[in-house]
Amino acid sequence: MKQAVKKTFNYSENLDPGLLPDLSSKAVPKEQAAKQLYQALCEQARRMGFDPDIEVFMTSDHKKYSEISKGDIWVCFEAGPWEWGVAYSLSSHPESYDMMSNPHDWYLECYYGFDVIFTDC
Repeated sequence: MKQAVKKTFNYSENLDPGLLPDLSSKAVPKEQAAKQLYQALCEQARRMGFDPDIEVFMTSDHKKYSEISKGDIWVCFEAGPWEWGVAYSLSSHPESYDMMSNPHDWYLECYYGFDVIFTDC
C-alpha cells in the first residue's frame, strides 16, 4: 500500500491563506486592513527565512513615494511569491480579499506586482 506523502506549503510560490486577514466578510477600516496584511506578510517572510524588517514595508508617505497618492497605504513584500500583489488584488484569495464582493470604502491596486496599495473608492 502506498503511503500518502504530506506536502509542505511552498511559501515562495503562494501566499499562505492561513496567515491572511479576513477582509472579505465584513468592512475593515483601510488603516487596520493594511496593518493586518502587513503583519501577515511579515510572518510569511519569517517562514521563508527572511528578515521582515528588511523585506516587508508599509507607508502612507505620498510625498516621499511617487507610487502612491494622498490617502493611500502602500504595502510591499519584494521577496514574496512572484506577482503576489497582482494576484491578491485580483482576488486570488477571495476568503481574504474579494474585489467582486467588497464591503469596504477602499480597494486594492498594485504598482510593481510585489505590492498592494490600499486606496479609497
